[in-house]
Amino acid sequence: MSVASEEVGTDRESQLARAEQAYRERNPRSQSALERLAQWLPGGDTRATTWFDPFPLVIEDAQGATLVDLDQHRYTDFLGNYTSLVHGHRPDAVTRAIHEALDRGTAFAAPLLDQGELAGRLVARIDSVELVRFANSGTEANLLAANIARTVTARQRIAVAAYSYHGSYELLDWRRPGPATAVFPANDVDGTIQALGDGRDLAAVFIELVQHAGGVVEISPDYLTFLRDFTRACGALLVFDEVVTLRLGYGGRQGAIDLSPDLTSLGKLIGGGLPIGAVGGAAHVMASTAPQRPGAYLHGGTFNGNRLSMVAGAAALDLLDRAAIERINRLGERLADGIRAAASQRGLAISVTSCGSLLTVHSLADVHTSAQSQAAAAQPLRRLLHLKLLEHGLFSAPRGEFVVSTAMDDTTIDDALVAIAQVFDEL
Repeated sequence: MSVASEEVGTDRESQLARAEQAYRERNPRSQSALERLAQWLPGGDTRATTWFDPFPLVIEDAQGATLVDLDQHRYTDFLGNYTSLVHGHRPDAVTRAIHEALDRGTAFAAPLLDQGELAGRLVARIDSVELVRFANSGTEANLLAANIARTVTARQRIAVAAYSYHGSYELLDWRRPGPATAVFPANDVDGTIQALGDGRDLAAVFIELVQHAGGVVEISPDYLTFLRDFTRACGALLVFDEVVTLRLGYGGRQGAIDLSPDLTSLGKLIGGGLPIGAVGGAAHVMASTAPQRPGAYLHGGTFNGNRLSMVAGAAALDLLDRAAIERINRLGERLADGIRAAASQRGLAISVTSCGSLLTVHSLADVHTSAQSQAAAAQPLRRLLHLKLLEHGLFSAPRGEFVVSTAMDDTTIDDALVAIAQVFDEL
């Protein structure tokens, strides 16, 4: 390391220490609340992804694109509960649907017409989906997809890409693969063949069409076509994880690239802000879960298809028409371009990867891959940047992720870029 690099590193550490102290002084009520919550919750929180040092904010209220914390600071919400709130907080049509449903009861040990309403909307939007089955999270959806694949193929092994995220369960976790999990490098045909061999022991290959937790890195259409051909040749099912990427196109990301998987896992925005997961796919594959069918995979779940998630999801999908998707994708690209320009003008080692309404700001220059994104996340600048953005009223993910919602407009982006420029000046 050069003397100049050492000086920059030391200065960043000093800046970070000052930013953390200012953050503590600015947020005493959140800190006190976290200490209180720690009496009942390990570490004071119940989601690993919401934690950051020195402590996360405790949110009291939200409306549209605005969050309010316990210390009464207001933030523009560029995270949307990690992409699930595509319309921001408390959109009228969604809250109205929930209130009306409450008067008719919430969950029953029986089918509901509301389940068909949401499932029908998904079938109408996504060409590869003929039948749908509901769960309560993206993690559950992906586990269901894995079990469907195991039932249909009579095989056990599941393949996932490095730097992917398919939920909090070890079978689908590339970081700690067991004997039933194979890990392959996305966007690398030769590396994938080397990792998976002929694939004849695989039940399914899972892939995100944009590696979301991996830094918003797109998977190339050519590589996805290779996976489609590979899985057909070896008899494995191809699963597209569109839990996050459904927002990128009316028929999901797969609609934009005109490629059909065997199964699609869904979640987040299709619940209208309430817990949900879903798996959809070809009728002959999904039929393996029909309980009246001999040898079916019997998929249960007390709150699968609960009324509130169904009506909220249907209302949210109705609002997310083609024009709404085009608008938030345009706003997202405008935000990404503006951040790139602001960093370049100031000579900061910051880069942005983006796809429509999703983007990640990296604390290193020239980040293009998920591996580079992970390296950038280890930089002191990443934590410093996150705390400074909060100080200027921008709520984003600690890892640098920004998400645009339909509650935002061009003025929202203008104001955010002014704040980001101020942060960059301070850096």
